[in-house]
Amino acid sequence: MASISSRTGAACIFSIALASGLMLAANARAVVVVINVDSVDDDIDNDTSDGQCHISPNGPCTLRAALMTANRILGDGATIMLPAGTYVQSRPIPPGDGEDGGDLNMTTPSSGNPLITISGAGGSASTIIDANFQDRVLSIGAGRSASISGVTFRNGLSTGPGGGIACVGGTLTLNDVQFNNNTSSA
Repeated sequence: MASISSRTGAACIFSIALASGLMLAANARAVVVVINVDSVDDDIDNDTSDGQCHISPNGPCTLRAALMTANRILGDGATIMLPAGTYVQSRPIPPGDGEDGGDLNMTTPSSGNPLITISGAGGSASTIIDANFQDRVLSIGAGRSASISGVTFRNGLSTGPGGGIACVGGTLTLNDVQFNNNTSSA
């Protein structure tokens, strides 16, 4: 079952890119930080204040750590380059549903409207984000702009809206994205 929803009281603007190529207009002056994920583990960023994605000094960059870093980037935002592989979420849901466990979170920006892009390598069949039936796969906060391409979201489970993606008043563009085996009871 495909699962994208917005929570009660807030709308999420969805668009699905039907043609290949650029999904958003490029700004010649745009400075977008590129974050290269190099580990399929589900570890957190050890220092979210330094603007670098790593789980320890000189350590690898996981998808969760990359999102924690991207959430804090202002200006034009960040692009997360996700190599082909299966990224299984294994961290338990923390109190308050924070970034350090459960679903992956694109948080509300502290200012402006920075875009977070997740770009999977090799297309949606090659790059999989698996929620491991412990929570939904991804949550997008109010005011957050997101663009996701070349990824499969699978095995999300939520007692609220959105087993695959829950969106709370953000903007989401999808291109070559699949949803497999996500369940929501709302």
